[in-house]
Amino acid sequence: MKAVHRAFINKKLIPFILRKGGRGFLMERTLIQDLPGTPFYGDGIERRIPDCGTAACIKGSISVLIKTPYASVVDCAKVLGITTEQAHGLFYSWGPGEPETDYRWPSKYATSFKQAKTTAGKARVAVNLLKEVIRTNGDCLNPKETA
Repeated sequence: MKAVHRAFINKKLIPFILRKGGRGFLMERTLIQDLPGTPFYGDGIERRIPDCGTAACIKGSISVLIKTPYASVVDCAKVLGITTEQAHGLFYSWGPGEPETDYRWPSKYATSFKQAKTTAGKARVAVNLLKEVIRTNGDCLNPKETA
């Protein structure tokens, strides 16, 4: 992961996820575009679509930021500076009870995300994971070796 990838995550992706108290962030759907203020239920929480009219998961947020609606996993992985396999884990294997895959969110983040009861709480968990992705150059998403 290069400085440009870390800068994108820190200066663009994290603020986008945290906007409006996390109301525009939800992992259950890639991208929702609706009228601002429209009620929407996702990730176990009801929220109102923020002023920009967009709610998105991590991959959807990247798509919005790079102005490529529904960008591919490969494209989003390149933007983050991680492998396609790591990106699949980050975008799709985020919760306890999700189908088991080799690449996924570390269990402490998946559990914390499930337990968070507010949009801001869910967004903070995702942000903390993204900071861990930066710190480990994406290795935190890799399969764990078993003894």
